[in-house]
Amino acid sequence: MQTTRTIPVLFLLACSPATSVDISTDDHDVADEVEPASIAIRDAAPAFDPVDGTTLPFTVETQPGYAIHVEVRRDGEYLASWDGESDTNGLFAATWDGRHSDGSAVGSGAFQIVAEVESPVGIIEATHDVYAVRAAFKTAWAEDDDGFSADRHEMYWGADGTLQDAGLDIAHIDAIELDGNPQDLPPVTDVLVRAPEVETEPVAYTWDSRPILTLELGTETVLGSTGLAEADVDLELDGWTVLSGNPLRDGVPVTMQADEALVEGPGIHTVDLSLRFTSTDTDGATWDVGDQILPMRFYMTMGPSGFTRELDKYRPWALVLDESLAAVDGAEPNDNAVLDALVEWIFNDLGLVYDSEAGASFYSDYAMWQWDRPHFFLGEFLLRQNGSVINCSDAANILSAYANMTGVALNQLVILDNFDLNQIKAIGGNQYSNCPFGPWGCGFSYHAVTSTDGGNTIWDATLALDGDQNPGQLPSSELMVQSISGQEYLSRLVKSGQAAYTNNAEGTLQ
Repeated sequence: MQTTRTIPVLFLLACSPATSVDISTDDHDVADEVEPASIAIRDAAPAFDPVDGTTLPFTVETQPGYAIHVEVRRDGEYLASWDGESDTNGLFAATWDGRHSDGSAVGSGAFQIVAEVESPVGIIEATHDVYAVRAAFKTAWAEDDDGFSADRHEMYWGADGTLQDAGLDIAHIDAIELDGNPQDLPPVTDVLVRAPEVETEPVAYTWDSRPILTLELGTETVLGSTGLAEADVDLELDGWTVLSGNPLRDGVPVTMQADEALVEGPGIHTVDLSLRFTSTDTDGATWDVGDQILPMRFYMTMGPSGFTRELDKYRPWALVLDESLAAVDGAEPNDNAVLDALVEWIFNDLGLVYDSEAGASFYSDYAMWQWDRPHFFLGEFLLRQNGSVINCSDAANILSAYANMTGVALNQLVILDNFDLNQIKAIGGNQYSNCPFGPWGCGFSYHAVTSTDGGNTIWDATLALDGDQNPGQLPSSELMVQSISGQEYLSRLVKSGQAAYTNNAEGTLQ
């Protein structure tokens, strides 16, 4: 609020004989020769945060060349003052940092700027109310809306054996200030095998979701209080809409949602969300009050876990998503494209090598020796506890587990049994051979692959086929097993013998 007050000066006239005055003439009072004086306070931020480093700028507007005195007051206490002269445009500008002479921040609440000028007709005065506030969040949650526009998936912490709790915060700081300095929310954890105690947790959503975040204000501050009960301060974030909680008030959560999907397909979206606090003056101008950073890592999947089992361990593992979504980044948002990218990554980039001695499993088995009960020791594989040598069962388990956790339902099949091979290049190898186990080992007793449709379409990260017109002879042309028809796969893999897809199964893991 701004007010203007004029303090008149009494002018005494000398005694003279009474005369008559014709008011229609050009005669006028001495005071009429003086240009009327005015004063106003312009361009003053309605609120500022002295802890966050924002300042209180203001401009006094009057006639050119007037002496000006300005004070900042609260309850009769003088906190700052300036003396100067208006420039040729009648302006005098200054800025207050909201601090005492010893450098400490003043308390929150209302202040008054009082400006005075000495004009020929007296001292005139203008006042303007402003507010010192402290706006900062101490806690953040990731929300969803039952999949209508935001479909969140709780992730599994493998080392802890626990699932994320959607009702708990993902980011928290104990104090919004440390030694008087403003604090951002903590960085995203780099340790993905267990739930972080201090750092921010990553969150997972279906790729076309518009994530929802809810934030809670901190109220313990060096200013004594936030001051938000008196001043209207809003949260703004580019690309996000605040659904509720503006203007900010103590004890009232703020909920915001992304305006559009963060990515164009499955992948990882890592961003420092710049939370801006603003205030709007009576002229409609918006002023920055302060800011705070919320670091976020969004894992954007194809959908919820493809595993049908309800146990927590069949939900997406945080570390698996971190690896698989980096591998499929840039793939089209369809199941085949994602599976193709995973095969490429597993075959070429994980440093895995086929066991050419015995074709033995190192991270897999078949429970009760049943082909339709493939089991994967995922925790051991993530740590490479048994090294980097694998066989077909391992490769099928790796691919199916990573695919299902990325949101693509993928089962395993076993091709039986005892058949000779055409030319293949095993994972980790650099040349083609039809005898991967040496001159006396030119066939498979069985072979594990993966499929989304019971064998009509095959993906296999164990080997590359010979893609030319004669797959039984060298030289060979590399053909990755990506979205290949089941019939073509068998015709290029098998040289002789009976081979058929059997035991379509989802698999288990630990």
